[in-house]
Amino acid sequence: VGMRLGLGPGVFVFRMSLYGREAMAFFDKLKEADAGNGKCVDCGANSPLWASLSYGTYFCLECSGVHRNLGVHISFVRSLNMDSWSEQQQQRMTCGGNTAFRQYLRQCGMPEELQSGGGQFAGCESQAEGAIRQKYNTRSAAAYRAWLAERSRGEGGAPAPPSVPYEPPPPPPPP
Repeated sequence: VGMRLGLGPGVFVFRMSLYGREAMAFFDKLKEADAGNGKCVDCGANSPLWASLSYGTYFCLECSGVHRNLGVHISFVRSLNMDSWSEQQQQRMTCGGNTAFRQYLRQCGMPEELQSGGGQFAGCESQAEGAIRQKYNTRSAAAYRAWLAERSRGEGGAPAPPSVPYEPPPPPPPP
């Protein structure tokens, strides 16, 4: 299991694949390392049970549906307890985390209401969905996604993702 095994602080050893209770024990350890993982990265709901491998982040059931609709090229969604997790997927989640992703978006200048799902979007499902779509369809989010993929594979030496200033995505074409 991806747990500390006396190899030093922060050292994780990965098993071939985790599922069910073993997977949840692994994610509990990641939540201990980053308390931000205990809340949905998009709306702040407690105890998220879904994750995006693309960003190494955690979210609630409601937000998972929006992520699934973004497409796997934007957000590859997995259940923490119903899906199996390969070594590579465990590594990616270890490299990510809700706090790191939020700090990165803040550094890029993304508006707070898009980061938290709150503000003007609170209580309105369609607006909250729009905020999530806008957040993940930006060059800033794409740069983080690419950096996390490289980092989790052990490629590249950048300790932090490149800062890409926030720009709203272009509006969708008319139907």
